[in-house]
Amino acid sequence: MKKELIFLYLDFLYPIGHIYQNDYYIRALSELGKVYVVCPVNRYTNMPANVELIESDKLCIKKGRIKTRISSLKVMLISSYIARKIKPDYIFVASFDTIVFAIGRLFFQQQNHLYLLHHMNVDELSNKIKRFLFKTYMQRVNHMVFEDFIKKHLVESFGMDENKVYILPHQINKNLQPAFAANMYDCVGLSTSNDENFISQIIDKEKEQELFKKANRRVVLKSKVSEFDNGFLKVKKGYLDEKIYNEYLKNCVCICLPFPQSYQYRMSSFLVDGLSNNKIALGSNIPIVQQYSKKYPRICKIFNGVEDFYNTILTMNNNNDSSKLIASDFKRFQSDHSKEKIIEAFQGIFRVDQLN
Repeated sequence: MKKELIFLYLDFLYPIGHIYQNDYYIRALSELGKVYVVCPVNRYTNMPANVELIESDKLCIKKGRIKTRISSLKVMLISSYIARKIKPDYIFVASFDTIVFAIGRLFFQQQNHLYLLHHMNVDELSNKIKRFLFKTYMQRVNHMVFEDFIKKHLVESFGMDENKVYILPHQINKNLQPAFAANMYDCVGLSTSNDENFISQIIDKEKEQELFKKANRRVVLKSKVSEFDNGFLKVKKGYLDEKIYNEYLKNCVCICLPFPQSYQYRMSSFLVDGLSNNKIALGSNIPIVQQYSKKYPRICKIFNGVEDFYNTILTMNNNNDSSKLIASDFKRFQSDHSKEKIIEAFQGIFRVDQLN
């Protein structure tokens, strides 16, 4: 008779934007064993019977660089105390601060039971201090990344044991049904990672030439600093609530990811959002777009700079292309990121078949 696995699901940062992903992974893990989840009060609801929530109002992350790190360390201390009581087989860490973890890991008795999910952490290793601290624990714990090119970078650039780095597929995000028969927007780029220099150049070009306006193309881009709206190019600054974000996403022809070259070794949730909803993706020439343009060449395409982006939007066919080849790429993406593939990945990561 096989022993029931016990998982402890932790998060040392509790980003609001990761709630859906955490909920998804918790439910997937619950099909492999008992899952204890340490979390703030009312974070998750309607969990399966073998998921036990350990809630506390002490598990909060304060804003501000220093306050965030101090509160993250406090969360790690509380989590380590719970880990000693539960004695799980595996500890899943959904997010962590690269610097703080170097200290907080010492709270845990068995660090080889820790499995860290990387988000932007690998990109942060270009910072000398973060890289130095990461090297103090990189071989003592296990790591999970979303794509194989990220694993390859960790193994080749840092000399990490490839058997301690695992690939965990990003989950499919909500399938949104368009509110209107026709797409209202030709292209939307709603990520907070958009290159501000690119945005600025797009605004200047539209002011001078009004190419989108003349071609009746509607493009919506998100920025941290700029705002613009001539009825065809709209650049929005600040936070987009979920309802507005979804309205743009489900009523567009394609999405764009005009990301800077500093965006190297991480996944894009906006890319997943678009492909999950059958939107063709256009992206700058960065590793995640390069990878997806090879895996799914008909639904993910690279543009090189402002002129190329403009030409792509101005010449594209506004009708949804439902060809079999495009449909097959979307189907393959759905399969690669399905619940079945995620559970299969978990079985490999946690060596389910080897435990009795």
